[in-house]
Amino acid sequence: MRILFVTFPGFHLFEGGIKTQVISLKKELEKKGLEVKIFCEDFLRKEDFENYEIIHFFGSGIKTFHLFQIITNFNKKIILTPVFYSKHSPIINKIGVSLFNLLYKYFGFYNEHLILKEMVKNSNLIICNTFAEKDLIKKMFNLKEEKLAVLPNGVDIDFYYASPDLCYEKLGIKDFILYVGHIGYERKNLLKCLEILSKIEFPTLLIGKIIKNKYSEKCLSLIRKTKNIHLIDEIPHNSELLKSIYSACDLFLLPSYYETPGLSALEAGLAGAKILITQYGGTKEYFKEYAIYLDPYSKKDIEKKLMIALKKKKDNILKEHIKNNYTWDKIALKLLKIYEDFLKFNG
Repeated sequence: MRILFVTFPGFHLFEGGIKTQVISLKKELEKKGLEVKIFCEDFLRKEDFENYEIIHFFGSGIKTFHLFQIITNFNKKIILTPVFYSKHSPIINKIGVSLFNLLYKYFGFYNEHLILKEMVKNSNLIICNTFAEKDLIKKMFNLKEEKLAVLPNGVDIDFYYASPDLCYEKLGIKDFILYVGHIGYERKNLLKCLEILSKIEFPTLLIGKIIKNKYSEKCLSLIRKTKNIHLIDEIPHNSELLKSIYSACDLFLLPSYYETPGLSALEAGLAGAKILITQYGGTKEYFKEYAIYLDPYSKKDIEKKLMIALKKKKDNILKEHIKNNYTWDKIALKLLKIYEDFLKFNG
């Protein structure tokens, strides 16, 4: 079976969940005998796409959409993993799509809902990261059940065997609160948490690339003023130091307005950390009752849940749950079955 993964241009320069997902699935599917290539600019002719039985798109944003419009004209089987979330109900989203259609018709305005609509319409199968995402997209666009599937995100088994020793040696810290993610994206809701963390004086480590904007400036200003909060630049995803930091921390914090489900939280959980995470975006499907959930819109709730999480004793229940259900080898087996069924009914 020959599969082509397609996502946005510049993909290899980006650090984030989609990149981890694509590279990890490629690696595991190749172990199982599939031929998998990631689209890049060496595809210069229509004929370059002929040898692939499935073209699998990741992401439904504007950066991926232009490629999607071109490649759908090649008469190939298309699978889409949209990575879409909305806090609004399917009915509100359906109304929104209708309104955006009018804005596009009369004023030429385009947005992510209309991009998603076109990509869903022109794909043969939609693979969602959560059942919540599947239910939302199904109701938004009146899709039949057979056009949708669910494939959870995964995590590298290496995080299960991580040791805190390298973190102790290199950074000299242990039993701290950890955040791993971009500094500057408002969706990550970091500023609100920094205001709380600056008061409680618990050792806190932030790891992430700084996005240069006004939001990151506010975050950095608060970090500089706070002795217990430390920031280091992003660390490569496959770094032994990053794995060790996950293992050494007491609590992993991911307060975003939504996550689907937050690969860094899966990594931290597999390394043995306690998890305090947003309640929105399908996180409860993954972490079950083994994590503590916060309301990202409520500063009061974040502070309350933070205190609860810090007092909670560490155990290995979440660690074993993730190992048994969400390692990439297991996720790749599920994806292989989806591909086989897809070709059986769409061949």
